[in-house]
Amino acid sequence: MADSMDLVQQRVAENLACELANIIRRPVMPSAFFCECCDAAIPEARRKALDGVTLCVTCQSIAPIPEARRKALDGVTLCVTCQGIAERKSKHYKGAGL
Repeated sequence: MADSMDLVQQRVAENLACELANIIRRPVMPSAFFCECCDAAIPEARRKALDGVTLCVTCQSIAPIPEARRKALDGVTLCVTCQGIAERKSKHYKGAGL
């Protein structure tokens, strides 16, 4: 007969299996050479280690996308800070006639 510890271990194993399955099913995109937020070069080691990486370590660490923003805006790829930077860059480039 299973005791409470056995049930907890079974639940943890099921959760881990579910999370791994979700990660494996994610679409793989090529990694970017430059950060989407600050345009800094993304090191080759980071690009090889993480498939589909689009942010440098600094931007990824200071600007995670909150879950509420991710749910509210379908397809959001930037946090509020990075989105503002991208919009300013876009306006700057449009004004320069590029």
